[in-house]
Order: sequence, then C-alpha cells, then structure tokens
Amino acid sequence: MPPRFKYDQYDSPQMKFMSLVMRDGAAAAIRQYREDMKENAVANALPEDGINRLGYGLLGAKKVDDAIRIFQWNVELYPKSWNVYDSLGVISVL
Repeated sequence: MPPRFKYDQYDSPQMKFMSLVMRDGAAAAIRQYREDMKENAVANALPEDGINRLGYGLLGAKKVDDAIRIFQWNVELYPKSWNVYDSLGVISVL
C-alpha cells in the first residue's frame, strides 16, 4: 500500500498563517493570528508540528529572522514540548 500523505486544505488556518508570514513577515502574522484566536480559538488553532515545519521552511528560504521568531513563538505556544526547544536550539547555533 502506498504511503498516505496529509495535506492541509488551501483555506486551513495553517495555510492562511503561512501565507501571512510569507507576505507580511512573522511578527505581523503572529499579531494577526492572536486577533483571530480571540474570535475562535478552536477553529484557528495551529499545530506544533506545522509551526515547526514553517520555521524550517523559512530557514531554507533564507528568511532567518522570521524563522527565529516562528521558533520562539512555537516555544511560547507549546512550552511543554521538547521538540520546540530543540528546533529553537538548532537555529541558535547557525
């Protein structure tokens, strides 16, 4: 059986957030996300692994400042996850 891949819908909160980051930068996207969360926290929730992938994607695109901010924000959102600290640590030594 071939592997199954999970793709986000084009209008998912994660895809919308990624588009905001790419268009306006991490700081502006985070501000907008916080506003959206006030309206509907459940519908707008972003998963830890999705935020992490975005950070690495930004790093690969040479948007280091945005990547750092995304990793820092992921630590704020998921402070009990070892993985978010690991990712922030990786970017800190680059």
